[in-house]
Amino acid sequence: MAKAGIKGLLLLSLLMISSVSFSDSLVVDYVDGDVDIRIKGQWKPVSFGDKLPIESSIRLGKDSLIELVSGGDTISIFEQGVYRLDNIVNASKKVSSWGVADLFEVKMKAVFAGEETVHGKESQAGVRGPDQSVSLEDEVEFIDIEEDDEFIREGLSSIEKGNYKEALAVFQEGLGRSTDNEDKITYRYYIAYTCSQMEKKALALKYLTEVDIPDEHPFLRDIVILKGRLLVEGMAFQEALNVCSGYLTKYPDGEFAQALLIISSYCYRGLGDVKKAKKTLSSAVEIDPATAIGKEAEKILESL
Repeated sequence: MAKAGIKGLLLLSLLMISSVSFSDSLVVDYVDGDVDIRIKGQWKPVSFGDKLPIESSIRLGKDSLIELVSGGDTISIFEQGVYRLDNIVNASKKVSSWGVADLFEVKMKAVFAGEETVHGKESQAGVRGPDQSVSLEDEVEFIDIEEDDEFIREGLSSIEKGNYKEALAVFQEGLGRSTDNEDKITYRYYIAYTCSQMEKKALALKYLTEVDIPDEHPFLRDIVILKGRLLVEGMAFQEALNVCSGYLTKYPDGEFAQALLIISSYCYRGLGDVKKAKKTLSSAVEIDPATAIGKEAEKILESL
């Protein structure tokens, strides 16, 4: 993960936001890596299930993740740095208000190769190169999943029914039994997607970061977009920018590039650079204003 913590105007502006509806403490629902809490001037390790006072400060080391819950709310922090929890609560609410998940799961449904499969279809999207565009109006081509791949079928069926816990168990079993590297990556994508639907974003991100994704993998775009989205929601803005920049160098055109530019714009907003956010959105529109993503980029740009 990036070394810098959350910076810039976003955090400064959040200090003026009114009190949020959280309890006096946050419960650690997931922790991975080096995460400490400052108690009486000393840093002590954080463990699963700990209750952290909302006025306390925590420290994340490199490549560390933590997820905190209070009531029905979840806060994810995926970037190295030192954070005061009451500020983080407000920052998380601000990021949530951007509607990043809704943008990529609802308004841009079926743009990317694997999108149809995570909505209960029993077929796997046809392979397209990351530089090829697909509009929402285009008919998505499919190839049948191999008949013996019952784990995928069963997992997708569970997702269609909204039974994410069952789907997660099925995909994890499939991953454990798979011997093919491409199939393992596909299972990791399904697991990460399922975890994200269960608000287990840290675990979702972990599944996506533990493996290198070859450019020819049919779910490359889905994986990169999901990873970028999770990083933004976990306020790891610089890390998300690094991911997007790397793929924009390889794929500067098409809807994949437009989606990466939109994610980058959220990162710049989080880092307090609205000017760069607008410029990035303008670049997304310029690629093709007629695509679904181009239209969404224009809407976001007009709202800033």
